[in-house]
Amino acid sequence: QKCDKEEDVFVPLYIYYHVFYLTH
Repeated sequence: QKCDKEEDVFVPLYIYYHVFYLTH
């Protein structure tokens, strides 16, 4: 359950960063 939370945060973080950089 600990690895599930870390992966669930790393995935959206990477996507959000990419989207922000693309829309910026």
